[in-house]
Amino acid sequence: PPVDTSLRAQGLGITLLRDRARVTFSTDTGKVPATLFTPADMRVMKASTRMALIPDPENISGTKATAPTIPDGNANTGEPQCDLTTENPRLYIAEADVLMDGTGEPDDENRLNRPAIIIGGYYRGATQQCYYRVDFKRGESLIDVLRNHSYNITVTAVNGPGEDTPEEAYNSIVASIDATITIWEDIDNDVAFDGANWIAMPRHISLPGNAGAEASVQFSSNVPLSTWEMAWGDKNATWESLNFVTSDKLVDAKNLFAVQFVTGDDGSTMLTVTTLTDLPDDTESLTRQLYINVTPRLRVVVNVVQSSADSAGGHTPWDDQTVHGTV
Repeated sequence: PPVDTSLRAQGLGITLLRDRARVTFSTDTGKVPATLFTPADMRVMKASTRMALIPDPENISGTKATAPTIPDGNANTGEPQCDLTTENPRLYIAEADVLMDGTGEPDDENRLNRPAIIIGGYYRGATQQCYYRVDFKRGESLIDVLRNHSYNITVTAVNGPGEDTPEEAYNSIVASIDATITIWEDIDNDVAFDGANWIAMPRHISLPGNAGAEASVQFSSNVPLSTWEMAWGDKNATWESLNFVTSDKLVDAKNLFAVQFVTGDDGSTMLTVTTLTDLPDDTESLTRQLYINVTPRLRVVVNVVQSSADSAGGHTPWDDQTVHGTV
């Protein structure tokens, strides 16, 4: 029989859970200017050497990893590293057992056996590089390295020179730099910093062609949502030309989309976009931009696309938590 081309394709959602974690780096330049500390490189010492492509079901809750899946034959001898002078420096590492059956105390008997982050840089204009250790911690307690998580380090204070070598920094118990580690459950979230504040939010949202379709994305920020300003616009709009409002719901002036922040029972907040009209039969896609002023210095643009070929499926976001540590 002939195919009815007027029928819109139905999206098939497939959830993907990545097999590794990400480590990113930034410096709070308002507190740590380049004259005080200039970062040079980052590595994870005693990183896992093997990864499990498929996690143990007992270590997964829903679409989130709750414990690392460590394959047989793994050894904590890896040392991946990256150059911090490049744009958006990052490492991708395998899951790791940081707790090692301990209670989460950083100075327990496995201090010199577990994975740890080493930051290298130049203190107060020195010509010789020095190094600092950062443990994977939340507050004062250690945490495991989990798949699909992004561990985002921000140096917030430098209190003195570090050690002469990465090995000496790993073995050191002296805390010379303060750092926070913010952990996101969504690696695909684009992360923006202004030095003191940050936001992690996807920059692209796709919806199917029918009216009433919804797409929700998880985001996180250290800036209260009540202070954000939003405006709908075209891709060539200037920030100065837009009429920003402070609201948890905003309808596009072209009546194409509506955006709303929805808080769940668990306290998490989602950005939900709804299509308001059917996509015309002679149109493949419609696009609008959601402009968000998080702070006067921290701005993001989210591209919202309604398409007849869109799939409702997608990736699994990378997990969000906040971790504090000292280097």
